[in-house]
Amino acid sequence: MVFKRRADSVKQSKYWHQPLNMNFDSETFTDWFGIPAPTDPEGHFEIDYVRVWKRAE
Repeated sequence: MVFKRRADSVKQSKYWHQPLNMNFDSETFTDWFGIPAPTDPEGHFEIDYVRVWKRAE
């Protein structure tokens, strides 16, 4: 069985061609593990790898 699809309407996409930002967060979620104690060591994280791509022009 073969189905052929057709576009009912074609619109210019203006949202997929805007610059994007990447935000990395280490937010504390009180419902998960609670608030860290004052004696806990200061937390940090490191980003080892981020993959991005750009359409060939």
